[in-house]
Parts: sequence; C-alpha cells; structure tokens
Amino acid sequence: MKGWFITGTDTGIGKTHVAAGLVCALKKTGHAVLPAKPVQTGSEDGRSPDLDWVCAVSGIQLTPEEYRLLAPACLRLAASPHLAAKLEGTVLGVEQLTVSLRQAAQETEWLVVEGAGGIRVPLNDQEDMITLMKALGLPVIVVTRPGLGTLNHTRLTLDALREAGLVLAAVVITPWPKAPSIIESDNREQISTLAHPRPCLVLKNMNSSTDSAWAEEGMKLYEALC
Repeated sequence: MKGWFITGTDTGIGKTHVAAGLVCALKKTGHAVLPAKPVQTGSEDGRSPDLDWVCAVSGIQLTPEEYRLLAPACLRLAASPHLAAKLEGTVLGVEQLTVSLRQAAQETEWLVVEGAGGIRVPLNDQEDMITLMKALGLPVIVVTRPGLGTLNHTRLTLDALREAGLVLAAVVITPWPKAPSIIESDNREQISTLAHPRPCLVLKNMNSSTDSAWAEEGMKLYEALC
C-alpha cells in the first residue's frame, strides 16, 4: 500500500485540509489517488462529510462500491468511535477496516487515509486508532496546531508513534497565520526539533480557496514528503 495515514494531536485539528491538499497535488501530477476515511463519527445519512468534502475539492467521483470501501464505518453520533459504535449496537474492528482499505488500495496508486481524532482514540475495548495505523503500516503525517499548548500534545503524539514503531513522514502545523506571533514562531522551531529528521511543514488557512489553490499548497507537502 502506497500513501500516508494522516492523524492529529486532537479532533478538529485540520486533518481533512491536509488530506485535500495532498489528494489535489497527487492528481495534478498525474497520479491515481483515492482519499479514505475509515472511521467517521457525526455521519450524515450514512455518509462521511470529511470524505465528501475532500472529493468535492479534488473533483474525485466515487462509485458506491468504492465509497463503501473508503468509508466503511460511518457512525451518527459525533463522539469517540467506541461510544458512537456502541450506541448503534455495533463493534468496530481493525481487521475489518484494514480489509476494506487494502481492497480499495488495489484500485489506485496512492491512498490518503484520514484518521478520526488523535492516535489514542478508542475504537473498541481493546483497539485504538494507533492499532489501525500499525495494521496499515503507512507512513504517518501528524497534524497539529500552531498556538499555545501544542508542544505538549505534539510531543506526546510523536512519542507514542515512535513507541509503536510507526514511521513519521512529517508534522504539519495548521492553520499557519500570515503574521505568526512569537509563541507560534517558537512553537514551529520546537516542533521542527521534535520531528527531526523528518520535515515540519505549515499549511495556511484554506477555507475559501479554489481547487487549484489546494493543489498548489498541497504540492509543497507532496514535494517535501517525496
């Protein structure tokens, strides 16, 4: 399987934006790529709003079968996956999720997988997000915030990744402001040291940007990663 697993130091951290940038960049360079969201909470009508958004930005159209493989667990409650699954009378399992993603990977060159929440978010009583990451074996992109508190969360995440034997691809700080404060600038320096020898990159606020802007910004990430 060729691609990346995008995780974050928290929920709502910008993982979907990083995924969109990479998917757009890969498409622009002529690569076959598919985005994936194996666990989605806060699902709307059995769909993944994160996956739908990345597809809309990048112009990717999925068949119903592809969608089922790329978003195999869509849960209604916007909560930790283990709780959202429990309230629907189901149990998430890493093996089932991995089978779906590996099948999807056979139909493309690159797979850009977005996790749910952070790396220790529980999927069930025995498995968490890092269990899924280990099963897939993809290099990991860690997304983190630029502001106060990010150093502790980033260090804990990177320590856990290394303990698990996972390969760090890069750390991405987002949304990176046009005029960073002294705290944000120092945080970037500190996180660069924590990530070394892997790159520490930034992604600006892209909420209102076009698909070409996403591709341009994502190309910076792609070139640093490859």
